[in-house]
Amino acid sequence: MLILTLVLTGMMQVFRQGFSISRKSKERSCAYDLTLRTMEEYSNWSALVALAGSDPPTNGTYTPASVSLNGITYTRSIVVSNGPVYATQLKQIVATITWSGTSFSLQSYVANY
Repeated sequence: MLILTLVLTGMMQVFRQGFSISRKSKERSCAYDLTLRTMEEYSNWSALVALAGSDPPTNGTYTPASVSLNGITYTRSIVVSNGPVYATQLKQIVATITWSGTSFSLQSYVANY
């Protein structure tokens, strides 16, 4: 009985770790997808103007509405800054998704040429 108990306890640890890794992977996958969708949403100059409330968009950090997926709240933020040239027509945006003390970011440029 003792040997069987030790073997089953070890197997339960393996399954518990597997479920934990699977859950974290699902969270990261959702965050990555949400970051891509956020970048796509604000890659349009007019959407960026609407977010910032000015044309050209004012540099700063903006926080669109948070999103809840699978019982986890993902907080979105967009950082707008001047691009390397033509500050009134080219903006750099960094979209960051934060959840459970973890974050994921993507960077791109939005132009109004």
